[in-house]
Amino acid sequence: MAALEQMHIGFERALAELRHIARRYVLLAEPFSDCNDALGRLYLWAHNYFRMRIGQLPAHGLEPVRIWKALPVKPTFAHALVLCRPR
Repeated sequence: MAALEQMHIGFERALAELRHIARRYVLLAEPFSDCNDALGRLYLWAHNYFRMRIGQLPAHGLEPVRIWKALPVKPTFAHALVLCRPR
């Protein structure tokens, strides 16, 4: 939960490792930019924070199966839960 958002450098390697060790599913809880409204995306951008979109996961070998958007975690931006299947 909220691990990728802390990895400005190296999140690609972390996703590759998750894909490698997962048997059936990976559950990610991250502040994906496409689960935030305009204000949340602006906050993430202005603070040079996590900017990954859910649609980028297949490029890293993770296929989103189910998405729960806009889970309030912080007052400035929202997180999403994304259940993925490794490909």
